[in-house]
Amino acid sequence: MRFLHLSDLHLGKKLRDFDLASDHAHALEEALSLALEEGLDAIAIAGDIYDSGAPSSASMALLDSFLSKAETHGLPVLLVSGNHDSPEKLSYLSGLAKRHGIYIGTDLSASLSPVTVAGVDFFLLPYVSLRSANEDLGLDAGSLEEAVGSIVGKMDLSSPRRKVLLAHQSVLPESGKLTGSGTETQPSMSGEDHAIGGSDVLPPSLFAPFDYVALGHIHKAMNVSSKIRYPGAILKFDRQEANYRKTFTIVDVSENGVSIEERPFVPLHDVVVLQGKLEALLEGNDHREDYAFFVLEDTVYQNEPMARLRARYPLAAGLEYPYIQSSGGARKYEDVTRLDRSELFASFYKDITSNTLTPFQKELVKEALAKAQGEE
Repeated sequence: MRFLHLSDLHLGKKLRDFDLASDHAHALEEALSLALEEGLDAIAIAGDIYDSGAPSSASMALLDSFLSKAETHGLPVLLVSGNHDSPEKLSYLSGLAKRHGIYIGTDLSASLSPVTVAGVDFFLLPYVSLRSANEDLGLDAGSLEEAVGSIVGKMDLSSPRRKVLLAHQSVLPESGKLTGSGTETQPSMSGEDHAIGGSDVLPPSLFAPFDYVALGHIHKAMNVSSKIRYPGAILKFDRQEANYRKTFTIVDVSENGVSIEERPFVPLHDVVVLQGKLEALLEGNDHREDYAFFVLEDTVYQNEPMARLRARYPLAAGLEYPYIQSSGGARKYEDVTRLDRSELFASFYKDITSNTLTPFQKELVKEALAKAQGEE
């Protein structure tokens, strides 16, 4: 059987101050169209369906529309909750949904029995923390690796059918590297509290009983092994993801083994980083419909750069100066970020006026910044 492997939709997420609802709607429509054109047997979504445990009504309506269209075409959808999801909100009416070919995995106990679709057993493992595993299943595990190993050991794997695990966890090969597009690279995690190399990282050996492990949680499309894969988040969500190549992952599970195909995905709006001097960027014609982050090569502050850029690039999302010319010479952007706010203001004041703040002015600035920080 062949299915579409998605993850990390993050419905409701914004890119800086831009609403991504139209981008999400486009991506889901493209995913559904591909599944129907290819005659796929199912769509599997490996967690972080929503960006928040309290999704907006608009986000819920978007998911409802997607699932309703899939159900209309007789296309099964399997999904599990991720660390960003509320299991209770995601599983609402899951009993009714199941009767219409929509399988929602949010309960650890239910993950022990498979859902069979097109002759393949799918095990729907929601996001697992050590605490949830011990409390929900009555385990006494001392580590997440021990807990997940116990969960897999309790699963009903007795059937001779092919087996697929749908999970939202951090899994790394023994070498600590993941591969993407033929190169070794370090991933970007969707959850800041789950660091690569930390105690929440699981070894692939835990999942030896499965023919394919459909993972979510890392936003870049990467392979842990030939049968364990992250398809990457469906969209790019910030500047650091601008160079990620977004594709759709199609998985073929057969008696001959597992094969993976990547299909191109063209977003409604891309995320790009554009570099150059402000005046040159204002003359550019490329990427005017994309979410753009700008790296200004100017060595002095420019007048209202973001307002001027947005007049030409309506989706301008951010800017930075790699070098700011000061009396002390060119200063790297990363050095500027290490200054506290009062030092940065003093530097900015000197660059603009060629004057140094007096001790009295410095105290006024510190008081104003402290008050502003207290109001944030």
